[in-house]
Amino acid sequence: MENVELLKRSRNQLLSLHKSLVDFERTRYEAFNGKVTSGQFLNVLLEDEGLSWLRRFSTFIVDVVPSPQVTSTGDPIDQPCSSA
Repeated sequence: MENVELLKRSRNQLLSLHKSLVDFERTRYEAFNGKVTSGQFLNVLLEDEGLSWLRRFSTFIVDVVPSPQVTSTGDPIDQPCSSA
């Protein structure tokens, strides 16, 4: 499997897991605090110390598995991976 394809698959799987985790944490938060809007919950995600682990996971996805860059024709642009 090509590196670009592997990066895409890995990133998609991590994003799917991330969405599941955010949905789970929102359900848990709303069970204790009542319904909140998406914007309000975004603030909770950004500010609540109890969710700092999720912020670190989000940063991991962005830093370690960057979105593959493509040209207008859909061809991948060769870029070195960031080393954090």
